[in-house]
Amino acid sequence: MGYVGNTSVSLVLGSTTVAALTSIGWTGAGQEPVEVTAFDNTGNAREYVRGLIEWGEIPFEANYLPANASHTPSTSGLLFELTNAGTRTVLSFAMPDGATTHTFPVILSNVEISPMNPGTLQKITGTFKVTSAGTLA
Repeated sequence: MGYVGNTSVSLVLGSTTVAALTSIGWTGAGQEPVEVTAFDNTGNAREYVRGLIEWGEIPFEANYLPANASHTPSTSGLLFELTNAGTRTVLSFAMPDGATTHTFPVILSNVEISPMNPGTLQKITGTFKVTSAGTLA
């Protein structure tokens, strides 16, 4: 059974919650097959083996709150600090059922703030690259 989107999903980096989260996803894990065909293969067909697991990406979106410590557009702001430093951190997001939490080691591959337009809410968006196996519990 799937979840109906609501405001009870939270995104935590280390011990800091990203404020005003409006969207989060996970592209999922997958593997690219690796071709191992050789000239002496029999059967006149290509051969493949399983490739390494690619753990995907975690895109997110939040309402932009420049005074919030997780959004501050300076090196003291969590998201911008992670982008500048390139350090790996632990990302967790809790599902609406309150019992399921997904945890991944990640690096922040990009973060951006939407343009400021009259009458519209600014957003902060970004993408985390999952660097190795996570926990889906």
